[in-house]
Amino acid sequence: MDPANRIAKYADDTYLITGASKRDASAMELDHVANWAAQNNLRLNTNKSSKMVILRKWKTAPPSIPGIKRVSNMVILGVTICNDLHAIDHIDRLISTCMRSLYALRVLCTQGPHDQALHVTEATTMARLVYASPAWWGLTSAKQGKLDRFQSKVVLMAYLLKTSKAFAEKVEEAEE
Repeated sequence: MDPANRIAKYADDTYLITGASKRDASAMELDHVANWAAQNNLRLNTNKSSKMVILRKWKTAPPSIPGIKRVSNMVILGVTICNDLHAIDHIDRLISTCMRSLYALRVLCTQGPHDQALHVTEATTMARLVYASPAWWGLTSAKQGKLDRFQSKVVLMAYLLKTSKAFAEKVEEAEE
């Protein structure tokens, strides 16, 4: 394996990261990963493998690798990253998931005391929004307003205290 390339592993996920100068050698690097897997009684499942190319608009994409599908975004440890290095899809997916949890909170409030919703919202919905935010926050730009509007909506629904910190402050705390 070329020392300029990087492999990142987490549980059964492996990410091969190759630089632009080595993009034509990515198929060879993938063969190295497959050989390593075979030597360790494992198998590289090409049906579950995908390739995402991040490049400047004026650059040409490297050749495709047979059996590996090319994607425009990937979910890496729960964070959706696009090939243009924006987290727009991630924020949209997050807010959609959190909207569904607000429905569950409405049902909870009909069953018991409303003050429990405050704790549940902070422990689930807001924690989900802040998860890994230091990794994707800088990739958001225009979508940051969408997160603030969502938090304002949760406050208006009385599922979050009006004194709750702004979303940007929560991200700063997460970075600490």
